[in-house]
Amino acid sequence: MNTAQPIAILRDHSSSVTSIDFHSSNLYICSGDESGRIVVWSLITRRPLLHWQAHQDAILTVKWIDANWLMTYARDAKLIVWTIDLSSLQIDAVAYNPPLQVKHLHCHSLTFCGADSLQYLVAAPSADAAFKLIILKPETKTITEIVPADKPGSLMCLKFGSPDRIAAGYENGQVTFYTTAGIALKTFHQHNAPVIHLSCGYADQRPVFVSVAADRYIVSYFHNQTTTKFNSKHSGTGCISMRYDTKLIVTSGWDGVLRMYKFDPQGVHRPLLSTKPGNSDGLSVVQFGPIEPSALTDHENSNLIVPTSVRLKVAKTQKCHFVAVGAKNGTIAMYNLY
Repeated sequence: MNTAQPIAILRDHSSSVTSIDFHSSNLYICSGDESGRIVVWSLITRRPLLHWQAHQDAILTVKWIDANWLMTYARDAKLIVWTIDLSSLQIDAVAYNPPLQVKHLHCHSLTFCGADSLQYLVAAPSADAAFKLIILKPETKTITEIVPADKPGSLMCLKFGSPDRIAAGYENGQVTFYTTAGIALKTFHQHNAPVIHLSCGYADQRPVFVSVAADRYIVSYFHNQTTTKFNSKHSGTGCISMRYDTKLIVTSGWDGVLRMYKFDPQGVHRPLLSTKPGNSDGLSVVQFGPIEPSALTDHENSNLIVPTSVRLKVAKTQKCHFVAVGAKNGTIAMYNLY
């Protein structure tokens, strides 16, 4: 089995990294930690550009909503949408002032369920019950609550597949697919332990989901209709990420090992790669970067990236197939894989 070495170790957090998300340009990532602190990094220089104390408790989710809007959600029961003008950040300096808040929502945060967003839709646990979802549409300011018909226990994780489809993982091991209007489509009970994490990719422009739980299984859900179940033979998988094109998935676990699997319409195959980053004894989060990054705007090109040498680095960075692995010691290992 292959191993790999990180191309960089990002160091700025002083506590466990709990969430990571890549900017659509593949030039920045954002990370959050257990102390409530947020860091925006340049993948060109691999140094922090901006950090601030966003919350008073552990970050559960950081997610870019669009090129300038960032959503953060934490165990202080606050979901905040920030606007960040990346073109105003200096590539060779660090900014400390918090960005402007454009939305503030109170949510339920007694479990470890994070939030998610897709095309200005935001989903998070509701403020009054752990097994509800709130779907927020900022352009219309409407709210829909999704309540399961059965009693699956606490909501553990959720993931958008499309603007009108969302998957929710529950404490009893089930995954249920809903429309964003609140209609339950189908429920699968493939796990025998609480579902810990969900991820999604796209095959023929249709969503494909994968889930991991406190058991040994990786379950795949094809177009919300059929499933496959793969025994990874490793308990304690804490996070899973599927690449946008569904060809690869990566997992990180409590044993501190990063594992990469090939994926196709038959489901998960044996690992392609198994490696233990030297930056930590335990891994807390893993995330694929975009494989088709968005182009920079003329404003970003003119204000942030001026020297020719930096322009060359931009082109090189955007071609990378990044995997970011957050560790319990506050570091982030960056890989360029496949």
